[in-house]
Order: sequence, then structure tokens, then C-alpha cells
Amino acid sequence: MKKNIFLTFCRLFLLSSIVYIGAAVFSFIIFGPIKTEIFGSKVSFTSLINPIRISFLLYLLSLIFKALGTYKDGSTLTGLLKRLWVVLRVDGVKAIEINSGSSTSRNRPFFDHFLIVIFIIFLFLPLIFTDEQTESMIERRKLCPFPELKWNLSTLINFPEKFEKFFADHFGFRDDLAKWYYLLSIMVGSPPNSKITVGRDGWYFWGEDLSNMEDYRKNDPLTPIQLWQWKSILETNFQYLKRKGIHYLVVIPPEKHSIYGEYYPSHVTRVGRQSRLDQFLDYMKNSEVPILDLRQKLIQAKSEGQLFYKTDTHWNSFGAAIAQYEIMQYITKLYPGISPIQYHAKDFSWSTGKVGDIGQMLNLQDHLKEQNFPTLRNPLTGCDRTELKELTENKWDTPFMTTCNSTAPSALIFRDSMFTLLQPYISQYFSKALYINPGWQLDFDTLERYVEQYSPDIVIQERVERGLKTVPILQFQMWNMVYQLPDQHKEELRPLHQITIAPAKDGYSLISTGYDPYFELPKLQIDATKMYGLRVALYAPQKTIMQIFYRTPQMRHYDKEHSFSEELQPGKNITYAPLLDGQDLHGQIQIRISPGKIAGKYWLRSLEVRAIPK
Repeated sequence: MKKNIFLTFCRLFLLSSIVYIGAAVFSFIIFGPIKTEIFGSKVSFTSLINPIRISFLLYLLSLIFKALGTYKDGSTLTGLLKRLWVVLRVDGVKAIEINSGSSTSRNRPFFDHFLIVIFIIFLFLPLIFTDEQTESMIERRKLCPFPELKWNLSTLINFPEKFEKFFADHFGFRDDLAKWYYLLSIMVGSPPNSKITVGRDGWYFWGEDLSNMEDYRKNDPLTPIQLWQWKSILETNFQYLKRKGIHYLVVIPPEKHSIYGEYYPSHVTRVGRQSRLDQFLDYMKNSEVPILDLRQKLIQAKSEGQLFYKTDTHWNSFGAAIAQYEIMQYITKLYPGISPIQYHAKDFSWSTGKVGDIGQMLNLQDHLKEQNFPTLRNPLTGCDRTELKELTENKWDTPFMTTCNSTAPSALIFRDSMFTLLQPYISQYFSKALYINPGWQLDFDTLERYVEQYSPDIVIQERVERGLKTVPILQFQMWNMVYQLPDQHKEELRPLHQITIAPAKDGYSLISTGYDPYFELPKLQIDATKMYGLRVALYAPQKTIMQIFYRTPQMRHYDKEHSFSEELQPGKNITYAPLLDGQDLHGQIQIRISPGKIAGKYWLRSLEVRAIPK
């Protein structure tokens, strides 16, 4: 009797689990991976692969086999389904006879004991095979460690929740199940990870996490302030190196979708006019900073051979060979003694190769392969390579120096991962080349330190196209001071509308009484040969938008065209804004600042206007 009660309970739980899993799978197929707890799907993958539910699925299979055990030759399919229904009935009574008149009672004790044993085994298997890895190669994140157990009330109360997180990250067969999940997702054409976009004909692209999809759609432009910051940073670097007699070159390797956009998913359409790289180059067209755009030459070379890996975010060796020739063609103008080597597809052997970083992220190394993997037929002349472990700009990428041609110039190269395959080509043209990966945050102090220490003949700054969205730190303190917020002279700050100003500790208190407060700074003298910027450190009471207006004597009123907006978060905010960039104006300038669009107390910690020669 007790055994029948237990089986009845198991069958009830089984039916509820089947309904749950069926609904989850149906939702996954219909809605796709919209944003998930772990892998990017609306369905919680942890719930779907919960070991208890897996054991119930196996229990269901065993019941089907039990029904097959009572299935007689010559019975119809309808008869089999009826027998399965008998097995699944949850009345806790022995199975009844159907059609054939035979009874299953003789087989029942064996099957019942078999089901109980199978149930218990599969219930504990995931626990038995719990792993001890600390990082998930699939999810690219650290896994929850085993919780520390101490004999105090607080630890004991929190232990179950922490152990549940640990078990969800470490239960047995988790990686295998995740691999199957990814395979199934790719088979149905649904991206299993929001970082990845599944293209056509076996092409995979870096996806949405870094706004790459929106950049492909030309729907996520750089802001005016970001463009100004880029220009200010690069021109600061250029002027510094020019004064020291060092050449400077900025190289922007394109994204894969900029070269192979025809393989992007057909449902993703372009809606804008300019990509971020188009926008950046257009903004920098009047600058002295030399910038190399490689897209045109790479697109022209597409017909000769594949330039990017299908399962990787980077170009292949042939793509890097095309890029190095264009880079060295420019450098030859500076150093005529250098002779760039031009490569063609016939200079490479093409074979099947290992999967790229996207395939590794999906943990599908055994299922995906690169079908066009180029290898240079005549290997490049080896250069001596020395790792400089004392330099720690990037803990994941040790700086190194190559020594090749003793009569050639020396180079200092700030790079990211796109330069990995470029490096063997580029090194052979220089006597010494120092490679530094600053992690997309090359500040002026780092540049100056390496220049002073190694005295290169040329500095190359490489940044992949998607990296334009991450603007390096602006070295505003190097600019010449034009105006600084006074300590106690509040009369210099003229309140105009819905605002009162009072001196406070380390700054000024701004009390806004409405949704449109603003004040003016004193008139400032400007010079058309310089570029001006403003830095504001402001504490905001809530999330709001600060707006900065400026006008010249030629302008009668402030207008939106001559203003910049910046979203503020509650608490401290530091904002940089360009003033008169690219405009040949001179005389005086008036600046008006609206600290936010909500009433409340703001704290103006500092305000500076600085200038740098154009």
C-alpha cells in the first residue's frame, strides 16, 4: 500500500513536470531567447535542466517501456496508447485488463521496484558528479564558489540560498547540457547568447552586448561629446609626439560586419546613414591626425579569398596580410627605405582549421570548424621576441618587444586583439617594436611614460571599430586654463531663472525651484586658433539631464544648435563638453548652464574652461 502511495505521488509530480517542461519548451520555441537568467533565453535554463525534472523524464521513459512490456503482437497503436494511459493512471490500484484480457499484475512488482531505483539513482547523479571548476568557458564568467559554513545563526540562515547558487553552477553534466542547448538553438536559427549573432551560410558575428548589431544597422551613433573627446585625445597625442619629432598613426581595423555585411541575418535591416566609423572619420577629416581606414582595400580583396574567420570576431592571416600592406604603404611615405610586401591568396595554403573565439564561447569546438583556414606557404622570417613582464598595462596580455631589422626605424604600438595576426608581418619592418595592450584605455600618462623610456621613431595606435564606443580618458588637465570656478565670488555666477546660488563647502549650492533652472558664467575671451572644452563636476539629487548652451557676439539668443546635453545620475557626475569646436570664431563667448530638469538641491563641485591649440 505504501509503495502504491509513493508511486501515486511520483506520477502526480511527473504529470505536473511534463506540463511545466512542455510549456517552457513551447515558450522557448515561440518567443526565442529574449533575455535570460543565464544564457539569454526567456526560459530559465536552470529550471529546465533541474535534475529532479530530468529524473522524472527518465521515469516517463521507463513507464513507456513498461507499457511496451504489455504490448502484444497484433495490437493496434490505439491499444498501445490505451495501455500507456493505464500505466500513467494515478489511482494507485493495479492496472486493469484492456482488449487482450491479460493482466499486468505479474510484472508490476518488478517494474515498480525498478522505477523506484532508477528514480533515486538519477535524482542523485547530478550531485555525485558535481564539478569544481571556478570559471565557465561557455558563459565567460566566474562560477559561484562553495559557501563557507560556520556555526553561527547568520551563516546557517544564508547557507541554503548560497548552496543553491553553487549547485546551479556546478551540478553534474551542466556543460554537456549547455552544449546541447547551444546546438539546438543554432539548429533552429536562434542565437543562444546575446553576445553572438548567427548569420547566414555559417557566419557568426559579435552581437548586441557591445552594440555591434545596432552599429551594423547604423542606429547607435557616437554622441557629439564622444566625438569631441576622441578628437581632443588624438590631437593631444599628436601635438605631443610632433613636438618630440615622433610620427603618429591611428589605425582602425573594421568589424567583420563592415566587410561581410551580406551574411548578416536578413531580418536585421539598416536604418541609418552612417556607422560609428563613418561618423568618426567625417568628424576628424579636418584634423592633422593621420587615420587609416582599411575597409575599402579589404572589400576589394574579398573576391580573391576569405579575409575573416566565420566562427571568430577577427580577420584571418590573409586579411591581416592585406591590412599590413596598407599600413606599411603609409609608413613608406615617412621612411622610403621600407619596402612593403604584398600578398595574394595564392601565397597561402587553405585547409580546415580549429574553431574561433565565437565557437569557443559556444563550447562547440567539436561541432564547428573553419573550412577556409589560411596558412602562409613561406613562413615569415622570425624575429627575436622578449616578454617584458615588469610592464603590467594589461594583466591578460604581457607586453613584449620584437627585434628584427637593425637598420629600420623603431615603433611603439598600442594595440588590441586585432593586431595579433598583424604583428608577425609588422615586426619584420622595424628594428624594434614594442607592443602594449592598454585594454582600450590608453591615457596620456601611459603614452608619455613609454615614449620617454623607449624613444620610438613612430607610434601606432590601433583600435578595432567596435572600440570607438569606448572613449579613452580625456587628459583635460593638460590644457591651458581659461576660466575656473571661483572660491567665494558667487556674483560671477549669475542666476537667471528658477535657481538660487550660495557658496558651500568645496563649491556652490544650486537650489532649483522648477523644471528649467539656469545660470550664466562671466563672458570669456576666445581665440579662433584654439579648441575649447568645459569640465563640470556636479552632484545631482535624481536622474536628470544637464544642458550647456553657449553664444557669441554674433548670436542674439541661445539655441539648441549651440548646446550639449548630458544625462546625470543621482550623486556625483563629471561631464566634458566641447565649445566652438571646428568654428572659426573669435571675441567673447557667453556660457549658460542648466543643471537639471527637476527641482531640488544640486552641488556644483568644480567648473573649468580650458583650451588647446587646434
